[in-house]
Amino acid sequence: MKSGFLVYPNPSDEGEITIVYKLENEALISCSVTDVAGRIIATPFSRQKKQKGKHSFELNTNLSAGIYFVLMDVSGRMYCTKIIKN
Repeated sequence: MKSGFLVYPNPSDEGEITIVYKLENEALISCSVTDVAGRIIATPFSRQKKQKGKHSFELNTNLSAGIYFVLMDVSGRMYCTKIIKN
């Protein structure tokens, strides 16, 4: 993954957040959402093989107001972005 990923809307008042990412090559990826204490609160998918190209998925955010982190493991390389839930 060359430039990470995009999360929108962010900040969010809505029930779903869209996560978009682009893979430069086929990769084994995992995604998790953590709170500020590092506790995993969601695992949208784990160790899925994805083809090269643009991908997206919806994350149901029935979360309390606060700050969360989306972590993407792409073939052993970690990417992270912050979500603000209003």
